[in-house]
Amino acid sequence: MYKSVILGTFFIIMMSCGEKKTFETYIYFDSAQPVKEKDLSSIPNKFVGTYVLNYSNQLMVQSKAIIRRHVEENMFTKSELDSLTAYFQLKDDKLYDVYEKKFHKTRISHDTVFFERESLDTLFSFKPNESLREFKSSLVLNYSYDGLYRVNWVHFGKPVTRITELGSIKDFEKIKLETDLKNDNYEMNADSTYVILKFDQANFRKIHRLDGFEYESFYYFK
Repeated sequence: MYKSVILGTFFIIMMSCGEKKTFETYIYFDSAQPVKEKDLSSIPNKFVGTYVLNYSNQLMVQSKAIIRRHVEENMFTKSELDSLTAYFQLKDDKLYDVYEKKFHKTRISHDTVFFERESLDTLFSFKPNESLREFKSSLVLNYSYDGLYRVNWVHFGKPVTRITELGSIKDFEKIKLETDLKNDNYEMNADSTYVILKFDQANFRKIHRLDGFEYESFYYFK
């Protein structure tokens, strides 16, 4: 029973590894943001690099993609591995993953085999529905859905780089309160499941200055 729980959990991790999560948002925009900036065809070299929170969490900014990298350490006992040879094999003190056909970074302590699994979450990659704009030391990520836009941004500050993933009801209430949002700058959809922001450049500048949104993550330049 214990072995099946471990293996089942591990395969859930494997199947989700590298998949971009579907992000349900409460906040959409009626146009790509900020409205006066032009779309970029690649990420400017000044932003390219690896930004680090710790060993397990990194943000990789490349010329054509922004990727969040997470490393998780897992473990098996050697006796457990003996019954899992169809999935994992210990070769020269390195764990070979039969499913992924590669070796994992491995360390062995007594009867326990520790190994690292890497998951990659692509935040942006210039897909047909994705556009990118530069604004005040930030890359603004636009994702279009049926004529509306979900908007996030990565602000490259010193020393902290911050990802803001805008989208909750709390975020909207914060925007209303702290920017004195006017009624003609937003509208609710018919069943009030999301709000559409109608922003000009000045409106976007106001929310871009804010911090403390519900979904933020922080990194440091390596």
